[in-house]
Amino acid sequence: YRQAPEHGLAFFVGAKPVGADKSEQVVYVIEPPEPLGTYMYRCDSQFVLEPLLAMVHEPELWGLIVIDRAEVTLGFLRGTRVEAVRNRQSQVPSKHGRGGQSAHRFERLIEHAAHDFFVRSAELALEIFLPVKDGLKGILIGGPGATKEYFVKEHYLQYELQEKVVEPLFDVGYTDEYGLKELVEKAGSTLHGLEITEEKRLVQRLLLEIRKAGGGLAAYGEKEVLRALEMGAVDVLQLSSGLKRKRLTLRCGQCGKETVRSLEDAQVSQAQWGPCPSCGAPALSLKEEEDYVSRLFQEAGARRGHRPDGQRGER
Repeated sequence: YRQAPEHGLAFFVGAKPVGADKSEQVVYVIEPPEPLGTYMYRCDSQFVLEPLLAMVHEPELWGLIVIDRAEVTLGFLRGTRVEAVRNRQSQVPSKHGRGGQSAHRFERLIEHAAHDFFVRSAELALEIFLPVKDGLKGILIGGPGATKEYFVKEHYLQYELQEKVVEPLFDVGYTDEYGLKELVEKAGSTLHGLEITEEKRLVQRLLLEIRKAGGGLAAYGEKEVLRALEMGAVDVLQLSSGLKRKRLTLRCGQCGKETVRSLEDAQVSQAQWGPCPSCGAPALSLKEEEDYVSRLFQEAGARRGHRPDGQRGER
């Protein structure tokens, strides 16, 4: 490589036993499928795969519906991939030019056909979305004109799916597979807004706990948060997006004791280790260096939240 790829690189270098006290050197170089936002240097008896495994998790799942009186298309948004599942054409007659009683009778037939089409569309949505409703982040609905509003307002969808509908509804020009892609494009800012809303909710929950007598169920500050992690008492871990630290494991060449420190990224290259805190010998050397945030998430197994102006942890 002349330069690092856009998503970074992961190097796995070591030796594996091949029998008779012999070993064979192995080198694996992997381009991650997503940006590798952490730096880690680890010497161990096995490769550390967690940062890469985290990239192959099940992506967020959204339900998609585009509908008008002529057709409906349903599908999913999996991560960034739009997947069309079913398309159904309606039998709703178009408008006509008749007058008098024939006009009223024909209008009733049109409305009855439209109602039947909406019912069948809702049944199709039930068939597709209900089996995965627990994994659905929400259902996005779009279409041209006012049909989409009528479909939602009149509660054609089964109640568990109705609760998943994301407001607002979106104006799109098509109701086929292309309409699903247009719906996702139109909903981009709304999806981002939902993430921000969730972050605000987590921060408000933290502040509410802090205001309680004795600090409630909240812990903040490095030592307090680490203590809560060690106790296994963390439900939600919130970290500043500007937290750039390394977790360093130092080993004394004299007594063999290990000590752990955390430093800002910019301080690591100029750091002086000083004497061993156990035996006092000036024999400390760097054994392991890893990204501080990644280590915290590994220990916590927590849902992720970010606050732009400071580190916070919540039990």
